[in-house]
Amino acid sequence: NSFCTLLGGAMDSDDEFDEMMVEMVASDASTRLASLEGPIGPVTAELLRTVAKLAHVELPKAPQSQSAVSSRNCVVCGRSDRAQKLRKSGPKCDPWCIGQPSSKKETVIEEMKFIKRETNDKGQEVINGLVLERKLGKGAFGNVMLARAATGQEYAVKILSKSRLRKLGAISKVQAEIEILKKLQHPHVMRVYAVFDDPSQDNLFLVSEYLKNGESYRLKEDGTGDPPLSPDRLKKFAFGIARGLQYIHARGVAHRDIKPENILLDADDKAKLADFGVSDDSDRAFTQSTEGSPAFFPPEEFLGLPVSGVRHDLWAFGVTLYCMAFGRLPFFSLDRQDLANQVTEGRLSFPPDADEELVDLLRHMLDRDPERRATVEFVLTHPFLRGLRSIKGRPEIASPVDFSTCTFSAPQCNCRAALSLSEFCAPDVAVTHELVQGGDYSISIYRRST
Repeated sequence: NSFCTLLGGAMDSDDEFDEMMVEMVASDASTRLASLEGPIGPVTAELLRTVAKLAHVELPKAPQSQSAVSSRNCVVCGRSDRAQKLRKSGPKCDPWCIGQPSSKKETVIEEMKFIKRETNDKGQEVINGLVLERKLGKGAFGNVMLARAATGQEYAVKILSKSRLRKLGAISKVQAEIEILKKLQHPHVMRVYAVFDDPSQDNLFLVSEYLKNGESYRLKEDGTGDPPLSPDRLKKFAFGIARGLQYIHARGVAHRDIKPENILLDADDKAKLADFGVSDDSDRAFTQSTEGSPAFFPPEEFLGLPVSGVRHDLWAFGVTLYCMAFGRLPFFSLDRQDLANQVTEGRLSFPPDADEELVDLLRHMLDRDPERRATVEFVLTHPFLRGLRSIKGRPEIASPVDFSTCTFSAPQCNCRAALSLSEFCAPDVAVTHELVQGGDYSISIYRRST
């Protein structure tokens, strides 16, 4: 079975590819390829190389979980270096693998049941090969530390006190968070790589992606916040959050605590969903839980009605987007009952000079009726996000798209790769949006029909 990422809306009117979108494709591709058994064929590898070249980006290397910290696997063919195959420039692999082995070693974290504690010559604590360098912050159940591997790669490590978790009855909640995060791999979702158990000190160490730029937006206790984001940055964050939600919802996960402080930014200013501490399986369609942050609750939470996790997320996403756009919460009161009245009565207002398309989008996202509330697909196809591309699903363009021939015209493109696309899409098979949700994929590149 061939691997597939659907590359939707790849071309703009000037026949140039959207770099951010292609980077997302490349990241998604490398992560999925790393889980395949056995080598892939040269045609697939050539196509993926072409995708990377079109936007002048390097295909990122996906972290592996089956090797020790010092070992490496080829990100494409999966071959291990354990049998004396290591070399200074990287692991050997088949000649058609994506790119050449990198001179920069990728740190791989092995999930261990036991902790190996050391102290380096600088007096810093070392946990399973990770140097705990400095404190990043403090959460409800412990500290968050910046950790560095021998290769220089940085991680965020949550040190969770199990005794405190037990006292607060939160052990199961944290375990649920870990299980949820470990199975999520998407450019707009924070990665969790491993968890270490430390029985001697009754701690858990949660090793995750280090998102260097922190919170996407900061709110104050009075309901106001940082200055509003620029329109371009607002759209970029909205697109990223929507893509992250689309991904987790498709996998039966609802976040249930979407708010600016849980949308973190990496070094490239890319928004990522984080802190799934109150997430649940969205296939359990309705709950009557009131977990999360009241200022981001939908009306049904205050009314004690059954709550869909997915629709809860879309409401909270709308509140988050409103904050980023206008510098304040749409509903705010220190009195919970007054806040509930504002939300349930729909006391929503906008600045007189607000962008009309943004206002329309927010009115749909903050619809009091959960049945009428915007879906994530509605958000991604709304005119406010016109011009931003989705890497999976329908192309974000108004004109028809040619699925049948799967050919395209771009001067940067490798012709051999373009011609070989027909090997992945039989003439009698329609490549549609439904295929994205089906699970058996092949690489396809859309082109704008003339």
